[in-house]
Amino acid sequence: MVIFDVPTDNWDPIVVFICLQKLPEITHALWEQNVKTKSSLSSWKELDAFLTERIRTLLCLHEMRNTDASLKLNRNEVSSDIVVSSSPASPGQKNHNSSPRVSRNSCCILCSEQQHILYACPRFVKGTPVERFKLVKRHRLCVNCLRKGHEVKNCSSRSCRKCSQRHHTLLHRDRSIVSSPSQIVTPRNSNLSSSAPSFRPRNLIVNSNRTPASNTIDSVASVGNVVRQSFYVTQNKAVLLGTAMVNIVHHAASFPARALIDPASESSFISERLQKNLNLSVKSTNSVVSAVNSTVAATCRKVCNIKLRSRCDRSPILETSALVVDSISRNLPTISVTSDLRSDLSNIVLADPQFGDSRP
Repeated sequence: MVIFDVPTDNWDPIVVFICLQKLPEITHALWEQNVKTKSSLSSWKELDAFLTERIRTLLCLHEMRNTDASLKLNRNEVSSDIVVSSSPASPGQKNHNSSPRVSRNSCCILCSEQQHILYACPRFVKGTPVERFKLVKRHRLCVNCLRKGHEVKNCSSRSCRKCSQRHHTLLHRDRSIVSSPSQIVTPRNSNLSSSAPSFRPRNLIVNSNRTPASNTIDSVASVGNVVRQSFYVTQNKAVLLGTAMVNIVHHAASFPARALIDPASESSFISERLQKNLNLSVKSTNSVVSAVNSTVAATCRKVCNIKLRSRCDRSPILETSALVVDSISRNLPTISVTSDLRSDLSNIVLADPQFGDSRP
């Protein structure tokens, strides 16, 4: 490119060349007439200014051609340059492909300006996909081309460039932030607030017998929108499983650990975190852990030998092999037990004195 005196400090020559190849012939011819200096390469700034003026001119022509109510737009003759050729309908013939007056469709519903259509409105583009979609549905626009006068099933425009679904690309939403009945979208500093519907968070009304569970998920969406999803349980229930505080004997030292007593289990297990903290030696294995209905719950690749001793009596030592798993269970119990139950057991020596505290 340097040999042909083409500047290499920017992409203007390449971008201008590609854009010119995509323009309709009449627009390309007008551009060649508009170029002032034929000997030098045009910049992207010049082409952008020309195309902006060209679109404004075509929109004005659109409006002028539809001032006569007898003229109808033939959608099959729309060119790629937004110039729509119209022809009068024959007597007694109805044109089912005609669309509403372009002067109404080309007028921006957000800022009431006719210089641009909705998808070219800066305020519309700055909004989130959820806000844009609600605005489009409120004004009963086609979700595929953002225009009035037809439904999406009758729209001839292209589909979304990201997922090929029948909606405009500006309305595309990633699966991770698609709102569900349990999600609340709260926009901050929304750019669609003046003419668009007001998107205000709805108050969550929780009955006295419904309390939030512990697995509440909070995530942040784009443009400052906070998406919160909460899950509710009908009532708080805690099932007390057998737990005990034991000592693991390793290298003549004792290390306290909390154990879950499961009489129905055929094997012993130890969490990988505890195994690594105590630096217990492991051996390779290939064991499958089955759960209810013979479903595979986990596959264990490591096994280690452990020595257990009671916290109350130091004499007996229980030796066993334990399969190493990522995690044995979540915090037990799922919710902390009230102090009333603990007071009734205050005179009993418990294997787990803090059995009622929800913890690992």
